[in-house]
Amino acid sequence: MVTEISQQGISNQAESTYRSESLRRLRDQMVRYTPKGKRIKQLDSAELLLEELNDETVYPFDFIHFRITGVRLLKPDATTQKGLQWREDLLDFIEDISESVLQDAERVGQKVWTVEDLAKRFDVVERTINRWRQRGLAARRFRFRNRVKLGFLEATVERFVARHADLVRRGSQFRNVDVDERENIFSQIRSMLETNPDTSISSITRTIAKQMSRSPETIRMMIKEHDRMNPEKALFPDVTGPLSEATKAQIYNLSQRGVGVAALARQFRRSRQTVHRVLIEVRAVELLKTSLEFIDNPAFAEAGVDAEFMAELPEAESAVKKSRAPKDLPPYLSSLYEVPLLTRQQEQHLFRKMNYLKWKAMRLREKVGADLTHVKSSDLDRIEQYQEESLVVKNQIIRSNLRLVVSIAKRHVGTAANFFELISDGNIR
Repeated sequence: MVTEISQQGISNQAESTYRSESLRRLRDQMVRYTPKGKRIKQLDSAELLLEELNDETVYPFDFIHFRITGVRLLKPDATTQKGLQWREDLLDFIEDISESVLQDAERVGQKVWTVEDLAKRFDVVERTINRWRQRGLAARRFRFRNRVKLGFLEATVERFVARHADLVRRGSQFRNVDVDERENIFSQIRSMLETNPDTSISSITRTIAKQMSRSPETIRMMIKEHDRMNPEKALFPDVTGPLSEATKAQIYNLSQRGVGVAALARQFRRSRQTVHRVLIEVRAVELLKTSLEFIDNPAFAEAGVDAEFMAELPEAESAVKKSRAPKDLPPYLSSLYEVPLLTRQQEQHLFRKMNYLKWKAMRLREKVGADLTHVKSSDLDRIEQYQEESLVVKNQIIRSNLRLVVSIAKRHVGTAANFFELISDGNIR
């Protein structure tokens, strides 16, 4: 019963969390058809692969599929991603598959650490463990008595520590702060602010962190917590609480006019990280406001179609006879006759490519719109790229067929003025 519930839960998860549709479909196939024992082995293979990926190296899905399953695809899948993107997908993949298996933590055969226990083991805050997960520390779902929780296999932890020794060492800087150390830190901050009231929170956190061998993020969180609990004695009274939408818009508009992040951070007395987050969030909101209409096609979601749908314009099956421009056309219209007309096959390819690009943009827009607080700048770049590429394809279709509009307009023209009006109407249609 638990497995059935887990499978149903997986099928109802936000499908757009996966960058790769191919990996998401592999997950669905494994949950439905792969025996439990084999799924566990493939989980181990996925974890080993996770640790071998280089961030900037591009890997094809064929390679990812073979390393997880040990089976080569009969039909090659042209999907490719950088190692950093595959890592994000694989972390979700491992968690999803483990949920479908749902092993008892006490029967795995090795120590299983919860987030809380692992934080205590390395004397770090739980937030640090979550950061390690983003760097490749794979978490699985286990049953701990009557509760289902995230857990980390001892072997997984040991491999991660061996590979990221410096990261683990720096993580200790996030350890809990005792009362005496906290008061000492606040005393130094007050002294710095008395000397220079305009000192930014970013400058203070960096200075204190270096002096106390702490992470700047630890100091920043301490300040925010102090100011939240003691508003009447706030160290930075104007940097606590969420930014208003009007302030976010002001920050974004100033950035568009060329004001740098450092200057914005000083002006609004916020960290550079906060300013970056505001700029990404507002950019996402503005991008989602733009209209995006397209004709959907079930084939867009199939595996391995990207190479075919994104291919360059196919060659015409037979040579297209070049037409001579009418003598009475203006030069800018005569130049249209230098562009050959599209064949039926070419036109179909371009229309499909245009709609496929918009479909890819829409899938990413849905992901962005689902959680604006965790938008990635790279996702916004990809959305804009897809939309710009679709516009290029659209213009290619228009330019290739505009001479047909001219030809039809000449048949119905009464006056010179009507001629250009007809061309304008034809372009719109």
